[in-house]
Amino acid sequence: MKNLKIATIATALTALIIALCGITMTATAETADTYEVEAVVIEMKVAFADVWEVTAVTADGEKYGWFADNNDGEYWHIGDLALLTMLKGQTEEDDEVMDVILLGELTPVAVARWMKW
Repeated sequence: MKNLKIATIATALTALIIALCGITMTATAETADTYEVEAVVIEMKVAFADVWEVTAVTADGEKYGWFADNNDGEYWHIGDLALLTMLKGQTEEDDEVMDVILLGELTPVAVARWMKW
């Protein structure tokens, strides 16, 4: 009987800790300073096995990069238009890519216009 009480109390405390962590993470995510920007993929290179380093450029000429895992079924190509969700850092150079969504694929002419060639 004593072991059952201890197990019940431990389970209740664990559930409470998990719930509090979830609330804290949600509050932190809502207060994080994020913004979205469109960018075109201009470069890809192998970072290590099954992982590519993808670089994209915004319409303002800012370059951002992220790692793409080829095992998740999402493949990036030069000319892909992506929506980047960015986490604002102390300076513009400290901004980090949080999420990437594929919006579509641009033609070579559209990429050239994007790059202002």
